[in-house]
Amino acid sequence: MYKNFKISIFGIFILLSFGTLGFYYLEKYSIIESFYMTVITISTVGYGVIKPLSEWGMMFVSILIILGIGFFGYVATNTISFFVSGELKNLFKERIMNRSLSQMKNHLIVCGFGNVGREACKNLLHEKVEFVVVETDFDRVQSALKEKYLAILGDATDEKVLEKANISSAKGLLTSMSDTSINVYVTLTAREMNKSLNIITRGTGERSEKILYRAGADKVISPAQIGARRMVMTVCHNASLELITSLVRDKNLNVRFVEAIIKDRTPIVGKTLQESKIRSITGGIMVIGVKPIDGELILNPAGDQIISKDDKLILLGTLAQIENFTNFVNVVPKEINFMNKDEK
Repeated sequence: MYKNFKISIFGIFILLSFGTLGFYYLEKYSIIESFYMTVITISTVGYGVIKPLSEWGMMFVSILIILGIGFFGYVATNTISFFVSGELKNLFKERIMNRSLSQMKNHLIVCGFGNVGREACKNLLHEKVEFVVVETDFDRVQSALKEKYLAILGDATDEKVLEKANISSAKGLLTSMSDTSINVYVTLTAREMNKSLNIITRGTGERSEKILYRAGADKVISPAQIGARRMVMTVCHNASLELITSLVRDKNLNVRFVEAIIKDRTPIVGKTLQESKIRSITGGIMVIGVKPIDGELILNPAGDQIISKDDKLILLGTLAQIENFTNFVNVVPKEINFMNKDEK
């Protein structure tokens, strides 16, 4: 519809130019007089001619009137449709969205808005992480927009589409399509455009994982494998699983999983876990993991593990212990969310 509207505007310019040049050459009018005659002719106002027309001039006026009536009918139809159909509103929305995308930094790009992509977006929204959805299906894009998400209709393997998603300023990209080949192409394209991008992609098995890692993925996650492991855990280790589930989901319990990024002015920087006396000072909080800024997550760290600036500590403790930890290191821990938004 917007294309037809632009064609109509361009057509008006062509018609006015055609009429002006016709009067100028056929009747020897000035440019101003020719433009004036063109306007009153195609608008059928009927103010009269500036001076008597020749026979060729009369023929030209007749043709111009016929063209004007037909063309302005077309223009009027397109103009009314443009405003009534909401096309103008959509155009403004698109421009606002493009402006928002150009200003985004350290955001995530979610490629695919199927079941997995939709759940990822729900959790990102809960975590208050900025993101934009890239999807090829029009209906899914409309569904994302209804959820108030930023969404782009396009193919994530296309560099222009990823540029529109401001990939150069993004911190990460999630590919959630069920087709491994598409995830591979997206990973290759994204890695070429942003070498430092953290790419998390969906896999379907061991073979696909190897291919995706070779393509440049930082992490490959298989929803099927995760689901299967959960089912086996439920059957074989039900008591353990129930304990973990209770800790994670039951808000009535006085225990929380939290994470804290250690700043340089805290009293534990440069000390080992044993020297820091975190457990005794906080009343029993447990450090169950340490994630250095440039290293892998260390689970159940030893007492001689040195705490450095920007390390992320994974903690398990009661609300009182967490409050004591906050007062001790002057860092407010963030609760770790293991659930989907709908499970709360």
